[in-house]
Amino acid sequence: MSGDRLLCPYHGWEFNGAGQCVNIPYFPSDQKLPCAQARSYPVQEQLSIIWVFPGDPSEAAQVPLPTVPEYDDPNWLMVPIPGKFNAHFSICNENTMDVFHGFLHRNLQGWFDPKLLHLHQTDTDVEADYQVSYQGRLSQFLGMSDRGDRVTTRIISIRYRYPHYSNTLEGVSRMYLMRLPVSPTETRSFTLLFLKIRLPQTLVTVVRPLLSRVIWRFLLKPFLDQDVEMIESEQRTYEGDRQRRYVEVNPAIIALQRVILKQDGVQSSHPTLQSPHVDDSELASIP
Repeated sequence: MSGDRLLCPYHGWEFNGAGQCVNIPYFPSDQKLPCAQARSYPVQEQLSIIWVFPGDPSEAAQVPLPTVPEYDDPNWLMVPIPGKFNAHFSICNENTMDVFHGFLHRNLQGWFDPKLLHLHQTDTDVEADYQVSYQGRLSQFLGMSDRGDRVTTRIISIRYRYPHYSNTLEGVSRMYLMRLPVSPTETRSFTLLFLKIRLPQTLVTVVRPLLSRVIWRFLLKPFLDQDVEMIESEQRTYEGDRQRRYVEVNPAIIALQRVILKQDGVQSSHPTLQSPHVDDSELASIP
C-alpha cells in the first residue's frame, strides 16, 4: 500500500480503489498512462480483520461473515493463533475435525479416550460432539479440575460451516478457525481462541496481552507444531503415491469429506481475510 493506493511490488505501478492505474514512477508526469486495470473486490472490516470477497461483487452482501460474540467480552481471554501448513486444504480440515488424534499429543497432556456422541451433516455443515477426557497440570490450569491428578470429562462440540470452523469445549474455551487455501500444497489459518481463565478479572485485564502471548507460545504452539508435522507428512505421503487407498473410520471425517467435495463443485465465493493481530497471516483466496 501507498496511502490509499495499491502498489505493485515489481515495478511500482499504483492503482486506486477502482483498480485504475494512476501512476507509473518512471513515466514523465505528462506522459499518458496505459489503460491498465486491476480487478477490485468488495471489502469489509470486522473484528479488526479486513475481509475480501473474491466472487461476484453483487453477491457479497449475501455471504455473512463469521460472528464472534466473545470478541468484546472481558470475561474471555482472546489468544490469536497463526497457522501455516504445506499441505492441501482438505488434509488440514480433517485434522481439525478429527478429535480421535489426541494420541499424537499424549506427551503434552492432551485429551484421551475420545468418543463420538453426535453427528449431523447438511450440504454445507458438519456438526460433531465428542466426549474427551483430560488429566494433568494443563487441565488444572484451564479450570477443568481442582487437581491435576484427577481425570476430567468434557464435551467438545465442533461445527464446520464451509469453509470455516468453530468449536466449544464445555465450560472452558471457544475457538473460531478461519481456513485459507493458498494453493494445492499450502494452507494458512487464522484462529481466535477464547479461554475462561480462573484468575481475578482485574489481574487478567492488566496482563492480558502478555498472558495471551505466553499461553500461545508455551501451551498451544507445541500442540500446533505436532499437528503441522503430521499434516505435512500426510501431504508428502499422498504426493509419493496418489493412487494409494486410505482407510477412514471416523464418521465425522467421512461427513466432512462429503461436504468439501460437494462445495468444491459449486461456484461459491467466501470472504477471505488479513488480520493485523498475527504477524505471519496473509491475504489468500478461497475458491
